[in-house]
Amino acid sequence: MYILIQLTKKCIDAFKINPIEIPLYEDSQYKWYGHLFLVNRRNLLVLMHVETGYNIVLFGFTTRQLKAITKQLNAAMRDSMLKLGIEAAIVDRFFDLGGSINYSKTDDKFLITKIANFQEYIDLHKDLLNAKELIQFRFMEKVNHYYID
Repeated sequence: MYILIQLTKKCIDAFKINPIEIPLYEDSQYKWYGHLFLVNRRNLLVLMHVETGYNIVLFGFTTRQLKAITKQLNAAMRDSMLKLGIEAAIVDRFFDLGGSINYSKTDDKFLITKIANFQEYIDLHKDLLNAKELIQFRFMEKVNHYYID
């Protein structure tokens, strides 16, 4: 088993990733979609969990950080879960069972549209973005309230 992040073409090009073929992947608790936005000439990556609609937002990362994107995403997912109050043992178990992160192209047009419409939330709440922090917890609290409630 592995964590599958399906990326838009814009992400794949920016990260210079060779995606795997889109597999038949039925375990949606390990499936995410990713899209890259540009806000004030800075990168903003949104990862949306397929099953829950929960979003992880990374902002202001550099080209050097892009080269280590898998490590950054793994840390962001882990930190976000801990910040939500999920016990560390459960988070560790999730990553132990999920295994490594693999990337593929997006395959669900509805979710592609949903994540692309995230621009509306960026425009509404970009004042909450902090370029000094990679993981945007304040921004995430606000936008996840809309998506999950």
